[in-house]
Amino acid sequence: MNGLTVSDVVKCTVSLTAPDDYTAMNEEYAKVFHTDPPARTTVAVSDALVEIDCVAYRKRGS
Repeated sequence: MNGLTVSDVVKCTVSLTAPDDYTAMNEEYAKVFHTDPPARTTVAVSDALVEIDCVAYRKRGS
């Protein structure tokens, strides 16, 4: 990730096949983003068990 860490993540999109998995996913998500979690969108899809897309940002010179 080019020296970026989870603290540099500003947004995640989570896609779940089964909406019933939301609670379990949310518990695991909180283990990674335990303080100041980024903005998140969670949607139900039909072609993957779970998929997470993250956007990270680092100021120039940091």
